[in-house]
Amino acid sequence: NISGNSSGYGIEIGNFTDVTIQNFGNILNFSRGVNIDEGGHNAIVQNSTINSTEGENAIFVAAADFLLNVSTLDCNCTGDNVATIKFVNTTERATLEGNSIFSSGTHDIISFEASSGHILDGNIIDALDGSAIDMNSTSDNHSIINNNITASENGIVVGGTSNYTNNNITSSAASGFFGMLITGEGNRFEDNYFIAEDYAVQLGLNSSSVDNNQFYRNIITSNTDSVVYFGNSSDTSFVNDTLVKNSITANEVEFFHGNHTFT
Repeated sequence: NISGNSSGYGIEIGNFTDVTIQNFGNILNFSRGVNIDEGGHNAIVQNSTINSTEGENAIFVAAADFLLNVSTLDCNCTGDNVATIKFVNTTERATLEGNSIFSSGTHDIISFEASSGHILDGNIIDALDGSAIDMNSTSDNHSIINNNITASENGIVVGGTSNYTNNNITSSAASGFFGMLITGEGNRFEDNYFIAEDYAVQLGLNSSSVDNNQFYRNIITSNTDSVVYFGNSSDTSFVNDTLVKNSITANEVEFFHGNHTFT
């Protein structure tokens, strides 16, 4: 174990390449549990536990080709740029496989700035008070597959263009947050299960239009409101999707405008 006083870095990879961190019982109470600068390519964290209390991040990644494998992360963080794991605009091609990633504080779990090419496969992602995944509008070309994602706010804020397959995505917020808030264009959603108290899927915000998003064979459920809300969007296609509304006063689709197809 490595224990700190909520400041500094537990492990500073910096700009060293091909570094592997494995089999740590706990990296506890640092501002950043692991810090990887832009030159620290091909870093690996596997079979380890990292907790950050009153710091910024369990893991901060600025480099390309990072792998997080079969590890547990938690963060009860404070500050301006907090997230359990944070990718910045120099981060490319990160892979997160088979991990359990949590936030015990009032912040998001995974924060993507303008980074690209990440794979999230087979993770448990659970936000106590925040969104599970928050993507910048220019963060794209990700593969989000086989994950169990739960959040008290938005399950995923979708920016850019990516593929989402076979995920379970749940938002427990009573109002104002969604299973999926889509602010990017050209995304593809296949065989996912969405469930939310409010809208299960919202496409676009009132000030920005999103187009050409595609849904195939998803099961989309809202417990208290409409299932799909078109905020500002066009050319969305739904093919063989199941829309489930559990409120008798709600609609399957609300604020329908633009060119959308349901088949």
